Amino acid sequence: MMQYSIKSTLLFGALFSIIATAVIMGIIGIRLTGDFLTMRFHSNFELIAQNLAKNAELGVLLDDTIMLDRLVNNMIVQKDVKKVTIFSGENVILVDVEKQITGDIVKITAPILTPSMMEESLIDNSLKEYDKIGNVELGYSKESLDLLKHKMTLRFLFFALLLAFVSGGWYWFFSRSIVKTLNHLVDVSKEVSGGQMDLKASGGSFYETKMLASAFNDMLNGLKKQRKALEKAYADMAEQKSMANVGKFSIMVAHEIKNPLSIIKGSMNILKKPEIDDVMRENMFTYQEEEINRINLLVENFLLYSKPFEPVMCETDMNLFVQKLIAKLDVVNFEKHIKVIQKIDKEPARVLCDTPLMERALNNILKNCFEACGPEDTVEMHSRTLDGYWICLIKDSGPGIKKEAIDNIFKPFFTTKAKGTGLGLAIVKDIILLHEGKIRVGNNEKKGAFFKIYLPCVKRKDQEKMAHVQ
Repeated sequence: MMQYSIKSTLLFGALFSIIATAVIMGIIGIRLTGDFLTMRFHSNFELIAQNLAKNAELGVLLDDTIMLDRLVNNMIVQKDVKKVTIFSGENVILVDVEKQITGDIVKITAPILTPSMMEESLIDNSLKEYDKIGNVELGYSKESLDLLKHKMTLRFLFFALLLAFVSGGWYWFFSRSIVKTLNHLVDVSKEVSGGQMDLKASGGSFYETKMLASAFNDMLNGLKKQRKALEKAYADMAEQKSMANVGKFSIMVAHEIKNPLSIIKGSMNILKKPEIDDVMRENMFTYQEEEINRINLLVENFLLYSKPFEPVMCETDMNLFVQKLIAKLDVVNFEKHIKVIQKIDKEPARVLCDTPLMERALNNILKNCFEACGPEDTVEMHSRTLDGYWICLIKDSGPGIKKEAIDNIFKPFFTTKAKGTGLGLAIVKDIILLHEGKIRVGNNEKKGAFFKIYLPCVKRKDQEKMAHVQ
C-alpha cells in the first residue's frame, strides 16, 4: 500500500486548492467581465448610432443625400463599424455604405426624430413631441471584443499558473522545513535504538517542532538516567549471581575433585609398597598425571565460567573469521585426520563480535565434534545470512547425542564423557547469549549431531533507508 508523506500531502493539497479556486473564480470572473464588456461595447455603438441619427435629421428633412453620404463615410471609417444604412420615413434606403470586415455582426437601429409642429409642443417645451422621419441602421463587428476576451483569458491562465507555482514553491519550502525536522527526529531515534544515547535533537525554525524536539530531548535525558540506573542494577545482580554461582559451583567442584583425589591417594598408597614392580610404578605415575591434569582443567573451566565476561566488541566479517578458524583445524585434529568440509558464504557478514571469546566457543563445539567422531567420520561447517542473522551450522557424522542428553547438554557440569568437565558447552552458550545470539542442538536425520548458531548482523544505514522506502 502506497504511503504518502506530509510534504507531498501538503504540496498536492495546496496546489489542488489553489488551482481549483483560481479556475472557479476565473471562470466566474471571465464570464462576468465578458458580459460587462459586451454590454459596454454594445452601449457604445448604440450611442454612436443615436448621434448619427441626430446629425442625419437635417439631411433627411432636406433629402440631401450628399450630406448624408458624408456623414456615413465619416462613420464607416470607425473601427469595428461594418455597415451604415439610412432609411427615410417610408423605409426607403437613402444611403448604404459597407466595408469588408470579419467577425460576427450585430445590428443596431436608431430612429431619426424631428420636433413635432403641433401648437402645444411649440408653446411648452415640457410637452414637446417628436415625429419619426427615418432610421439609422448600424452594423458592427465583435472581432475586437472577442480578441479582448481571448487576451483576458490568456492573462488569467498565466497569472493562475504563476500563482500556483509561487504558492506551490512556498508550500514545498514550508513542508520541507517540517519534514526535515521530523526526519532528523527519526534518525536520532534510530541512533538511540542502536544504543547511541549522547545525542540531541534540533527543532528547526517552527515553535511546534522546537517543542517536539525539546520533549524528545527530555525523554532522552530520562532514558540516560534510567539506563545508568539499570546498568548499576544489572551490575549488582551480576555480582550477586556470580557470588551465588561461586557458592553453588564450589560444592559441585569439590564433588568433582573428590574422585581424582581418591585415585591420586590410592596410587600414592600403592607406590609406598616396596614390592611393586617398575611397570606398576609407571602406571601409578601415569594415573597421577592424568588426574592432576583433569583437576587443573576442571579448575580452569570453573574459573572461566564463574567469572563474568567483559567482551570487547568489534565489527567482524564472520565468514572470513570462520575460514581462518578452519585453517587451524588441521593442527587440532592432526592425530585423528578427521576431514573438515566447509561451505562458507563468500559475501561478508558483519557482526559485532569479541573474536577471542567467539573463537573459544567455536573451538569448544568443534572439540566435541572431533571427540565424538572416528577416523572415517567428517565434520562440516556451513554459513549463510538470512533475515538479518548470520547462521553457522556445525555438524558431524558421529554417533549423535542421546535424546535425554539434548535438554541438559548446556547445563554446567553435565557431561557424558568419563574425563569431561561438563563446562565446555555451558561456556559456549554464555558466549553466544553475550552476543545477543542463540544456539540450537540436535541430531541429523541420518547420522551425527549438529549445532546451529544465530548472531545478529550489523545494520547499515543504507539498508535501513531501503527498508523504510519499501
